[in-house]
Amino acid sequence: MLRLNCVAQQYDWGKTGGASAVAQLKSKGEGVPIDEAAPYAEYWFGTHPSGPSRVAQPGGADVPLQDWLLAHPAALGAPPYSATSALPYLFKVLSVAKALSVQAHPDKRLAERLHAARPDLYKDDNHKPEMACALTPFEAMCGFRCVRARVRARRCVRGAVCGARGALAATATTTPASAAAVAAAAATQPPSQRPPRPPPLQRARGDRRQRAARAGAGGARRRRRH
Repeated sequence: MLRLNCVAQQYDWGKTGGASAVAQLKSKGEGVPIDEAAPYAEYWFGTHPSGPSRVAQPGGADVPLQDWLLAHPAALGAPPYSATSALPYLFKVLSVAKALSVQAHPDKRLAERLHAARPDLYKDDNHKPEMACALTPFEAMCGFRCVRARVRARRCVRGAVCGARGALAATATTTPASAAAVAAAAATQPPSQRPPRPPPLQRARGDRRQRAARAGAGGARRRRRH
């Protein structure tokens, strides 16, 4: 069995210091001190260029894992992996303190095109399907809601908004006498208990309706006088 010296990725969402399982594994396996102020998020085992593992050599310098695999192609089995000496997977240990960033992984064909066009951003041409095994209680979300579920959610939100608009319109179309009574009652309430003012658009519509109602009542009185 070969001993590997691996890379600990210090992303912001990782647990800090000795509370991180990543820090504990790296410290015990490689004898390195733990920085109690630093986050330790992921412990990588593989040949990924952003964090390649190295094979420990007794009495000598470590050898990059990919170089060791190149010298021992049988360890990877049959081609095509033995031809590149790169592991076809990346094994990780995660120690999570807070929500991870949202990620979108391309399929294999798109990954190959992105890597060929921008190798500085897309470090390899793999499509990165993932599998997780929770060692402690862990919650994760993956994928998106189906189209039907999104449509139902949108309809529920639209119905709630339309209902709120209807309630505001009904409040705005009260008669002048009842509006004055409501305003007088609201003025006597503490500010924390007063009902919220309707949006400007609803208030403007309500004002126009009240003015029209008053104008109509005035015209009726003038006709009766004649």
